[in-house]
Amino acid sequence: MEKGREIDIEFDVVRERFGFLLRRAYQVMRASLENHPANKLMLTSTQHLVLTIATGKQHLNQIHIARLLDLDRTTTGLAIKNLEKSGLIKRERDPSDRRSLLIKATPKAKKAIQGIQRWALSAHTLAASKLSKTEQETLRRLLKKLAN
Repeated sequence: MEKGREIDIEFDVVRERFGFLLRRAYQVMRASLENHPANKLMLTSTQHLVLTIATGKQHLNQIHIARLLDLDRTTTGLAIKNLEKSGLIKRERDPSDRRSLLIKATPKAKKAIQGIQRWALSAHTLAASKLSKTEQETLRRLLKKLAN
């Protein structure tokens, strides 16, 4: 490109790019989940994912949870910190590695998890209802292809 020469890109062109559309679709899905009336605990989408992992059978540390969810450690740590403040998870020393903290769901989380999962499913179903079943399958397949 010549020095001093600007590229003139119309905003409508930017709005058609895959990255923009993927980010915008994510924002819509996330808002649908987080602002759903059944989200009684006011969980973020990241907190929901971390809590789902924490209520599973395995007790994992922050690094393992971040890897499972393809999140960075800082984002995962913030979600864990906020879930701990809400009394939904606790951190305990790993008996096999005293430097590591295991993330465990509290009885409050175990009691609430079924309602939380119903809320998440309801929010996802509502957001996906804009697409036919065939479109949903196609989108899922294409997103997996892009993600891998």
